[in-house]
Formats: sequence, C-alpha cells, structure tokens
Amino acid sequence: VFICIERHLRLDHKRACRVRDGKTAGLIESADSLTDPSAQPDAQVVQSERLALLNMLVAKLPEDQREALLMRISGDLRTREIAQLMDRSEAAVKMLIHRAVLALRASSAPYTEEIHL
Repeated sequence: VFICIERHLRLDHKRACRVRDGKTAGLIESADSLTDPSAQPDAQVVQSERLALLNMLVAKLPEDQREALLMRISGDLRTREIAQLMDRSEAAVKMLIHRAVLALRASSAPYTEEIHL
C-alpha cells in the first residue's frame, strides 16, 4: 500500500513539474473534453458512449497494466520515466503497456462488432 502511495506521489510531483513547464500532463477528466462540439448530437452521444466503454475496460485491467498505460497515454510520460516511477525496467514497462493494449483490444471486440452492425 505504501509503495502505491509513494508511486502516486511521485507521479503527482512529475505532473506538477510538467504543468509548471507549460506542458499539459493531466488525466482526461471527462469524456466531454474529447467529444467534437461541431458533430451532430447523435455522433456526440456515440463518442461519449465509446469513451465511457473505454474507461470501463481500462478500469478492469490489472493495476500495474492500467497504471503504466495511463502514465504513457494520459500522463504523457516516456517509458524511461514510467520505469523509474514504477521501479521496473524499461522492458517490463513496455511489456505491461503491450499487454494492456492486447487486453483492451480483446475485451472491446464484442462491443466493436456491435457498433459495426
């Protein structure tokens, strides 16, 4: 538990440093920030539903995979930085991210087939 707390504190510090440097590194706070405001209302609803589904699937990932993936995508951190924060090798972090992507692809397949019907 303390290791996880320490890791989150280090990540928060890293994000704060990036914000001070003028870079954005925060997590996406709502699906509304990603929907296209110029799109038709029905398209906006579909986008919001897809993002909600993605959030649900990401939440189901094992903690280490989810954490590595979110730091890479939402935290905009490099593999080296993630490895330092997670106390793992760069190769281990790359494998965590790879496995997370494979798991998301597999778990989203039934939903994407429904969308294309």
